[in-house]
Amino acid sequence: MSAPVSSAVALANERAERSLPAVEVTPFSSIEARPVDWLWRHRIPAGTLTLIEGAPGIGKSTVIFDLAARVSRGQAFPDGAPTPGGDVLVVGPEDAAATVLRPRLDAAGADVTRVHLVELRAPDGGSEPLLLPRDVERLREAIEHCEAPRLIYLDALNDLLTGARINDDGEVRSALRPLVRLAEDTGVAVVATRHFGKSGNRHAGMAGLGSVAFGAVARSILQVYRDDDTGLLLLAGAKSNLGPPPATLAFSLVSTGEDSPPRIEWHGVDERSAHDLQRAYRDDGTAGAESGTAGALAEATDWLSDVLANGPISKKELLRLARDEGIKPATLGRARDRLEVMVTRSGFPSASVWQLSPVDSAGVQLTQADSRSETEPTGVNWTNLESTGQLAAPELSLVAEPAAPAGEPWSAVI
Repeated sequence: MSAPVSSAVALANERAERSLPAVEVTPFSSIEARPVDWLWRHRIPAGTLTLIEGAPGIGKSTVIFDLAARVSRGQAFPDGAPTPGGDVLVVGPEDAAATVLRPRLDAAGADVTRVHLVELRAPDGGSEPLLLPRDVERLREAIEHCEAPRLIYLDALNDLLTGARINDDGEVRSALRPLVRLAEDTGVAVVATRHFGKSGNRHAGMAGLGSVAFGAVARSILQVYRDDDTGLLLLAGAKSNLGPPPATLAFSLVSTGEDSPPRIEWHGVDERSAHDLQRAYRDDGTAGAESGTAGALAEATDWLSDVLANGPISKKELLRLARDEGIKPATLGRARDRLEVMVTRSGFPSASVWQLSPVDSAGVQLTQADSRSETEPTGVNWTNLESTGQLAAPELSLVAEPAAPAGEPWSAVI
């Protein structure tokens, strides 16, 4: 009996050994070093995954469509870096192709003959999005349809994953591994959007929703913030494994006409990093100019405290004094909230008056809710100051985009 058992065990071991991959040891002397291939130098590497993160609705997809339009036309990127012109593939869009995506591409000035919508065609003629990692090989087929594939846009990455819980590190890594391998094989840059998580006080590279494995697998992370002091949006680099940290770029959304989506207008470099902006981040995606304890908000708070220490003062006079000091109304409003300033109305006609909140018998400062008069709302509508004549609001020029080239998006039927 022992011989047959031994033979069976040996056969099982032999089969197990045949199914295991062989170990290969390669000296680095036989591996030739090569430079990093970039789609957008120091921001979007080719042949790997880049994440663009931000609060919902802040403009992540608008940024990507601007970049996609540049790739489709072979136009330089916003910082002047050259663009390897080619084809762009759009996968899993949250929005309708005809009413949302095509108008956005037109507004960005894309050559829509080189931007392609990739979806699966069901037997009944309906369409459905590709899912990952299930449909990675289908995505490879779509890449092979293109003459010069350069960029794949995944919108939004968390929604495209199937069979993986987005908070499980191991499952996320396993789900993304085939996608990264596809990018390496084809040399195509894969860019995916992801929302911020609820907490805004984390390291910038760990601010995205879901597992930290998303950020670990990606070789570059770009993030979009809003600066409510200036009204500008900011594109900042939170992670760059393959090059130096890129400079933060400021941009705004400019109208292209009534009922038309906006296009992007770039405004140059902002000195703040993604980590500075993430520290100031709030869940609505805004980031004031303050960095750490130094900055516009801290300075405005100190100034307002000093001014109100001399006694109550009217809001109208405070706005005038703040303007002379270079303090923006929005920053002054946040400084007021930080100090729990007491707001009342007095005189005839009635005027708003600010003063520091009083203290109780124990020397404890009363809260804003305790001391504020109910005659004025807790929030001041700073954007309406222009209509009252108290402040002239800055204007953004509205520039119409030239008509985009004719053509229709290509839909891969796989």
